[in-house]
Amino acid sequence: MEALSSNEIIENYIEKLIYGSFKVGSMEVALDVKLVQEVVNYPETVTKMPLPTPYLEGIFNLRGAIIPIVNLRELLGLGEIEITGTEKVAIVECQGAKIGLVFDSTSEILRISKEDIVPHSKENAQDAFMSGCIKLHEDSRMLHVLNIDSLVKISNISDLLTKQKISTGVLTHKDFQRNMKKCISFSVGSLQMSFEITGINEVIKVTELKESHVQCDLCLGVVELRGLVIPIVDINFYLEGTGYRSSDVVDQKIIILRNQEICIGLLVDSVESILSFSENDLMPIPIFREKYKELFTGCISKEGEGDIVLLDHRVILDNPEIIEISKGHDLIYNKDYKDENSQRKQVINQSFISFTLGDMYGFEIGDIREIISYPKEISPSLGASSYIKGVLNLRGDAVTIVDTRKLYSMNSVEVDYEKSKILIFEAGDKLVGLIVDSLESIVTIDINSKIILPKIVTRDLESKFGKDLKEVITYNAGEEKDRVLTVLNVENIALRF
Repeated sequence: MEALSSNEIIENYIEKLIYGSFKVGSMEVALDVKLVQEVVNYPETVTKMPLPTPYLEGIFNLRGAIIPIVNLRELLGLGEIEITGTEKVAIVECQGAKIGLVFDSTSEILRISKEDIVPHSKENAQDAFMSGCIKLHEDSRMLHVLNIDSLVKISNISDLLTKQKISTGVLTHKDFQRNMKKCISFSVGSLQMSFEITGINEVIKVTELKESHVQCDLCLGVVELRGLVIPIVDINFYLEGTGYRSSDVVDQKIIILRNQEICIGLLVDSVESILSFSENDLMPIPIFREKYKELFTGCISKEGEGDIVLLDHRVILDNPEIIEISKGHDLIYNKDYKDENSQRKQVINQSFISFTLGDMYGFEIGDIREIISYPKEISPSLGASSYIKGVLNLRGDAVTIVDTRKLYSMNSVEVDYEKSKILIFEAGDKLVGLIVDSLESIVTIDINSKIILPKIVTRDLESKFGKDLKEVITYNAGEEKDRVLTVLNVENIALRF
């Protein structure tokens, strides 16, 4: 056996560093493999984020962790190019949290010594993101070593790491019930967002936006709701998007946010669903914008609903510009309304979820556990009543799906899969879902001013719904004519199952 020279022995004992190389446009970059947890294909579903930064493509769910996707081409100033989906995403640790870096392709694994890395000259903007260069003598290639911690600043890193340490153990049914909350999801363009249901005062249909005397970019106009003039805020502009554009969307909605002092409306394209979640379901989102880190409560990921960003409505109502808009409108439009209502007895509100089955119907909001979109697949239930559509597996729970039109002998209609929803409620230890044509709105009514129609007027409804009919009420939704809402009784419906 041939003996090694002293130089060869020394060289073998020099610690080798292992780097992976990746291609980004015309640049080849390198990463310490200790920082790379895995490399995955570009995800099929990417959720766009409000308050976007130019280099943030969105977020995606990787086995229960929410990963922000950073476009290195954009960040390094290598020119804009549309993401095709053939790219690779390297999952790396940044300041203790996970982020995804988009590369055009992976290249090779390199073993080098520390002496092979030379410092950058810091002559251009790109160099701020590099810790040095690797020069490969074999083929005269130059690789730029990325400094992960200099790429992005995660504003909520402390809160993010705290949440990631919380155990996500399985909750018992009682624990789930005790910790369960509800949120209402809505869409604005390509954004899917939500508020906790306790933060929403009301949801109304857009009838007519009137011009406001308080002129600013954030205010789109006003609507009048039961005598109160409410400024309508451009949520897209608030989230530093492109601003409101005249939409072809039919049946846009206005989400009313309110506290003791402030009342505003947010114009959205649609209200999608009501979801139940627990604190354990909330996945933390790394936030790159210090200014709005308190706005994002987390991300809710539900099968069939995608990833939905949960916003804190209190942050919006505490915004100085929002406060100024609301109080400015109160001074101009609502002084008499405020004076009159301050002298009335205490307001006690009652909220309803309204939906359509040809006509308008509703449930008290606390009766409904969840609202979901019409599922792609419902398993048939053999031997069941004719109005039982089948059974749905909802995250491990069996939900009996009811054809509500058949249940009440209504005319059958073809299901509109985009608009149709399923309202889920509890029937003892079972879950039942009622198919409805569409979700209409959330109606909040002062019980002091609620008008319940007498039985002589509602005989036809009583003959159709029997004991399932709770009450028929009229209310004003800011239109010339009052609306009629037929409220159904969940407890009596549940007795059927």
